[in-house]
Formats: sequence, structure tokens, C-alpha cells
Amino acid sequence: MSAPLVRADRVSRSFGDIRALDDVSLAIGVGELVGLLGPNGAGKSTLIDLFAGLRRPTAGTVTIDGRDPRLPPTRRMFGVTPQRTALPETWRVAELIDFVATHYPRPVDRRTLLARFDLGPLQDRQIGGLSGGQQRRVAVALAFAGRPRVVFLDEPTTGLDVEARHALWDGVRAFHAEGRVPSHHVREKLMSPALVYTRRELIETVRAPGSFLTITLMPLAVLISFILPNVGDDPAAITGATATMVVFATLLACVGQFSTTIAALRESAWGTYLRTLPVGLRPLAVGNLLTGLVFVAGAVLPIVLVGALFTEASVPAVRLLAGLLALLVATVVFTLLGLALGYTLSLRAAVLVNSILALALAVGGGMFSDPANMPGPIEAVAPYLPTRGTTDLVLAALTGRPADPLALAMLGVWSVVLAALTGWGFRRDEGRRFR
Repeated sequence: MSAPLVRADRVSRSFGDIRALDDVSLAIGVGELVGLLGPNGAGKSTLIDLFAGLRRPTAGTVTIDGRDPRLPPTRRMFGVTPQRTALPETWRVAELIDFVATHYPRPVDRRTLLARFDLGPLQDRQIGGLSGGQQRRVAVALAFAGRPRVVFLDEPTTGLDVEARHALWDGVRAFHAEGRVPSHHVREKLMSPALVYTRRELIETVRAPGSFLTITLMPLAVLISFILPNVGDDPAAITGATATMVVFATLLACVGQFSTTIAALRESAWGTYLRTLPVGLRPLAVGNLLTGLVFVAGAVLPIVLVGALFTEASVPAVRLLAGLLALLVATVVFTLLGLALGYTLSLRAAVLVNSILALALAVGGGMFSDPANMPGPIEAVAPYLPTRGTTDLVLAALTGRPADPLALAMLGVWSVVLAALTGWGFRRDEGRRFR
């Protein structure tokens, strides 16, 4: 007799003083269809969340084919439809299926999946324009997108009428009867996970650009209304002032975008679902960095155009290349800062900290004034801030102004610390969404 594919061994799960599961053991073999029955609060959804790696058991063990379900390689083996999914409203059905499918080595062809769940007529419609029942059918279809060995469906027929329920179960039974999901059009080349997440972020930004436009236009407004009128006529001073606004725009584009976006995603049902997909921190971080580069380009370009066309600012070609490399370093550091805030803070805290921290770091980094004219207390702290090191690095590259060695050393320290905080926050969330 073969070993069970899914196993819970004396599993308990508590939420404070409430015991949701108490010494539960369950084994499910290959080819079995198993239903969990019980009243509300009996622990059905909690057990499914444990199998999906969304929570850790208080006691006992849960395994999929003998492996921890929280590990990305294990998550390639199963698909999940959580009780609540909250699919992103601006995405189209076909885009969403493709997004999930690209996480798996041999996904089901989109046309096969759409046909099985009668979603073909809806493939070009945005999720927000679908009824609740239609959205639920999409959520169930996503569970089968990766050609899984096991599928967990938590109340899959919620919001469906009788006819739609029968159609959904017919599709599920058909997949089960075949053992393997058929695919006549297996993708020859899959997009890398990092590019998948970059594309996701850019699609959401394009379709809801309000926050990005605000972040982009603020540094430009500061440059035009405050910096340039007070910097004088010296070309070197104008070049330096424009360069500091480029750093300020990079700070806002990365920290302002990622800190609140990631914090909001972590607290959403869609963010919970994403944690069931087989992807680790590295592709997410690389995807966010690539997205950050695009955001930085959009934020920096207007400032560069104003500086080049309407001021006396000038940078030799050789220094321009060095400046681009320095700006890349700044983008990496500020992206790590945004990720660290997003993965370690709640949404409310991230919004509050972001609104205060960005301005404080900009002032301490010398983005609004000449560091030589800073008040004593600020000047004493400034070299220890990541913004001072990035500002010095960019100015040294573009203008030749000497950089503070202490500020550059601290920039390296901050890079390591922020990367460690990001990794710690990400791992803390795995299987610990609720205490």
C-alpha cells in the first residue's frame, strides 16, 4: 500500500484560548476525494489552511508527500481555493490564470482550463466586473492551473446557483477521473518568477496610477517651486540641486510605493492566496527591484528633462554613466528599505511611518539644503542615515564632490541590515498569519 499523499498527524491548532483543532489525524491517498463536514467553527478551514501552508500547527505535523507544505518545492504539488480569495479587480480573467500558471513547470493550457469551468466567454473581462459566483469559479479554476497532484477547495460553491454548482463539480470530477489534467498546448517557454511579479506590479500601477503619479510629481514640484528659485545662478549648484532631487524622487518611488503596497497585500485575502504559490523571497525581491527601476525611471525622467531644458545644469557624458550606476545603488537600497517596512509593519503603521520617515530621511540626507549649512544635531546624525550615503554617492558621481567615507560605509551596513529585515519579515509571515 502506498504512503498517503496528504497527512495530518495529531494536529492541534489554538488561537489564544480557543482550540480550533484538537489532536486531529487524517491521511489522504492518491486518487481519493475527501469532504470535510461539520458546523461553523468546527475547524474545517483551519485544517485546510494548515495543509496549504498558510498556518503552522500548534502541535503535531502536516505534510504533503512527506514534505513541509510551506516550502516552495512542496507548493508546486498542490492547488488551493481558500475560503476568501478577493481576486484583484483590475486584472482580466485570462491574465490572472496566466499569472498563476507561470509559477508551475508544466501548467495546464489556459483554453483547457477556461473550457472546463465555463469561463471562456469571461476571459477578457476584468475581475471587478464579474458576479460573485463568476469570481468563485475563477478562484476554483486557479487551483487547477498548475497541474497539481492534490487540490484543496474551501467552500468552493459559495455564491453559486444550483446550475453553476453542478457545472463546477462536473469540472472537478472530470479532472479527478482523468488523474492528470490534459494539456494539448503545453507552454514551450515560461516567464521567470521575477518577471511575472514585475509584470503584475506594472499592470496594477498602469490601471490604478493615482499613487504612482502623486509620488512622481512631488519631487518635480519641490524642484520647480522651492529648490530652483533659491539655488542661485551657479551651474554647479543647480546641477547639485537637481541631482539631490533625483535621489529624493528615487526615495519616494521605492519606499513610498513598496512599503504601503506590500503591507496592504500582506493583510489582504489575495495576499494570503499568493503565499500558497510556489515562489520564495528571492524572485519577489528581484521582481520588486525591477519594478523599482521602472518606477524610478518614471519619477526621475521629468526632473532630468526640466534640469536639462530649463536650467544651466550640465553633466559630462563620463560622469553621467557613473551617475546612473550610483542611482542604481540608491534604487537597490531604497527598494530594500521599502520591502523591510512593508514586510515588518502593519498597513496602518506603514502609512504612518512612510509619511514621516521619507521627509526625515530626505532632510537628513541633505536633499533640501547644503550639508555644510545643516544644523549641528542633524549634521551629527546625517552620516549614519542611508539617504546621506546615497546622496553623497550620486553627487560624487555627477559633480565630483567628495563623499563622506563614514556615510558610504554606513550605506553598506544599511544594505545588509535592510536585506536581513526583509528576509526576517517574509519568513515570519510564512504560516503565521494569525497567532
